[in-house]
Amino acid sequence: MPASRISVAVVIPVGPSPVEDFLRDTVVSVLSWCSPDARVVLVDDSAGPVPSRVAASLPRTDVVPVPGAPSGIHGGLFLAVGRGLRAARELDPRVVLRLDSDAVVTGPEPEADAERYFDSHPEVGLLGSYRVTVTGGERSFAWAAQQLRRETRLRQRTLPDLRLALTLRRLVRDAARHGYEPGEHALAAATFFSRACLDALIDRGLLDRDGLRGSGLGDDHLTGLAVRSLGLRIGDFAPDPHPIGVAWRGLPLPPEELLARGKKIVHSVKSYRGSDEATLREYFAARRPPLTA
Repeated sequence: MPASRISVAVVIPVGPSPVEDFLRDTVVSVLSWCSPDARVVLVDDSAGPVPSRVAASLPRTDVVPVPGAPSGIHGGLFLAVGRGLRAARELDPRVVLRLDSDAVVTGPEPEADAERYFDSHPEVGLLGSYRVTVTGGERSFAWAAQQLRRETRLRQRTLPDLRLALTLRRLVRDAARHGYEPGEHALAAATFFSRACLDALIDRGLLDRDGLRGSGLGDDHLTGLAVRSLGLRIGDFAPDPHPIGVAWRGLPLPPEELLARGKKIVHSVKSYRGSDEATLREYFAARRPPLTA
């Protein structure tokens, strides 16, 4: 492994109307808890000044603009995140963390946990909240599977729809050879890519297939499909003792319980049982080490 590689690059899509203080807090959480060589890539999907202002005020933080932003939350976001992942590879990281802007890092060097897992499980290319949630529940892929079936039908389609269907069909065909379950994915809020997975996604052009722009699938659903089309697996990284503590909406557990269980990345800090985003961010910020340049 080249000695020049940094430990982690963290890709954060930002848009369409970010709150500057909240975005800065998320980036500070990364820079405070991750390795000293960690780099942040803000994917500016906001068409506004906030990402650039945050990057200018903090060390080791870059901005990647998205032409035609904002991209929405589906196929367009998948392509926008792909721009960020390509920029992240240029930084030569050992692993990449894709992080939502309403997530925060809450414990030391979660990227080291991910790297150890990838080293022990080379067949896994993506880690996150996959089949089992942080609370032990089973995640469902039913909606994504239904949407995927809808978008791969060829009847009565416009030309863009036909292009989308054919692009998805090729990916599904490749993924099915490796045991893909339609719709399987890890929640996009916090997902780690191995370097091997990142390289394969980029080198095979899977992150910039413009035919996916009109998809109604989430960017995490499309990412799961792309990763499985490579023959790589997705791994559970949310059940104890793993470090991810995320839910689709709001925090999955009380903040103090997440920390007590050793969760190093949490989502979403927008809410938890009456607590608002500012309050939750203040709770985690008070427990992080000071930021150093």
